[in-house]
Amino acid sequence: MSQRDPELVAAFRQYVERFDTEIGHKEFGQFGTWERQLIKKLKYDEFVEKYMQYKQMDEVYRGVIERGDTINDMMLHALKEIAAELVIKVDF
Repeated sequence: MSQRDPELVAAFRQYVERFDTEIGHKEFGQFGTWERQLIKKLKYDEFVEKYMQYKQMDEVYRGVIERGDTINDMMLHALKEIAAELVIKVDF
C-alpha cells in the first residue's frame, strides 16, 4: 500500500473525525484524553505507521480467534494500545 493509497486517506479522514468527536479539536501533535489515556493527534505519516501496525495485529488476532488458539495477554495489551492511539474502541 502506498502512502497516498485512497484507503489510507479515507482511514485518516475517519480517524481525524473520530479524534475531534471523541476527544475534541486539537492541532496535530497536541494531546487529549480518551478512555483515561493521553492520546496524541497524529499527523498523516504517523497515522499511516500506526494504522498499518493495527491492521496487521488485528489480522493476526482474528486468525488466532478463528483457529481457537490461545492468545497472549501481551498481544491483547499491544492491540488495545494501538487501537487507543487511533481512537478505536475494542471489546475483547
